Amino acid sequence: MKTIFLNTLSGPGNGETIQKIAEITRELGGEWLISKFIVLDGGFTGIVRGSIAAEQQVRLTEALQQQVPGLHIGELPLPAEDRSTKQRITLDIDSLDRPGLTKDISAFFESRSLTIERMESTRHPIGSISSTLYSTTVSLIGAPDCDPEELVRNIEAMGPSISVTLHAGHA
Repeated sequence: MKTIFLNTLSGPGNGETIQKIAEITRELGGEWLISKFIVLDGGFTGIVRGSIAAEQQVRLTEALQQQVPGLHIGELPLPAEDRSTKQRITLDIDSLDRPGLTKDISAFFESRSLTIERMESTRHPIGSISSTLYSTTVSLIGAPDCDPEELVRNIEAMGPSISVTLHAGHA
């Protein structure tokens, strides 16, 4: 029986190190379902949601620690989720930045029982004025009856400078 795992991985290395971690996972019959890595200044960090035979999960951790020097692994076993009745909605949100904006947007999603699957935010100075542009791309998991167009209207109603783009193929 396969089990779902969520691991954070970090240590010294580069793309080759990440490739080695993937190879070790495959050798033990595991697979990465979702992964995200960043390599910066001779180090890397990442997060992997994967599946592996339950009896191989401990062996995977041991093999990674033995074969990848300096690797730090954080483990959080997760139950498999049935997302067959859920929909994925992806939005781009742009706004003049203000204190508490990320918190307000996150609370908005929570109040509508939407799960944030991924959220990447950046802030950019705007020309010579002392304002900052806040941009975020967020992927949400929601009920099948959630209306993405209504979400866009409600988010844009949170302030006069908020613009939301719904990605095509969101459902």
